[in-house]
Amino acid sequence: NFNAFEPVPAATMHSSINVAVTKNLTVVPVKDGGYLMIKAADLKGAKKFVIKANSEKEGGNVILKKDNAANGEIIAKIDIPGGKKAIELSSEITKDFDVSQIYLVLSGNIELLQWQLGK
Repeated sequence: NFNAFEPVPAATMHSSINVAVTKNLTVVPVKDGGYLMIKAADLKGAKKFVIKANSEKEGGNVILKKDNAANGEIIAKIDIPGGKKAIELSSEITKDFDVSQIYLVLSGNIELLQWQLGK
């Protein structure tokens, strides 16, 4: 199983759609709703979702979903304000989950640097 309780570089993924990996191994959406998929992520005990990101003046968001990028259950959502560099933000996870495929769905003018789950 994939351990997401340590910082995960943004470019770590099983697969992706409509995102680009930069030369610094960060990830930017090329189209709203682009996503990264992590297979067999161990969500047991996860209480928060934490990201580090850059944003242009418009900002954007990252939504953590379970099992499906389009209509999967939303686990957490983080809105990223515009004009920030290496900002760390978090969102609470209020439901218990087991091992699942997870999707980080990106929208707006953002650059995801890293992410992790917290207990």
